[in-house]
Amino acid sequence: MDPPQADQSREWLSTRSGVFSGWLVQQVLKLSKLILVLYEDNYSVYGARKLRKALRREHGLVVDKDRLGRLMRELGIRGVHRGRQPFTTKPDAANPRATDLVKRRVVVDRPNQL
Repeated sequence: MDPPQADQSREWLSTRSGVFSGWLVQQVLKLSKLILVLYEDNYSVYGARKLRKALRREHGLVVDKDRLGRLMRELGIRGVHRGRQPFTTKPDAANPRATDLVKRRVVVDRPNQL
């Protein structure tokens, strides 16, 4: 019987035992080394999504996103998040607050009432 392909389901692999368990451990170790090499070659910024695409593009490997995420966690690597930083207004403590020209009077008799 041939060893399973990388794109076959995890259920099929988990139902096998004996010879396949040792084979699977070896495959996971090879994949982990390959993930680390790709991660470091790409300036340690690639996350699971880009690593998955790079594995397929450069090595022809199809790896499940959950397996890749688990291996990345085990290896202690993360992708870089380059999101927009929140912009908040910071009031100047030296300037006085404007007075309430509308003369609002807020009286609350009970919670959650306007």
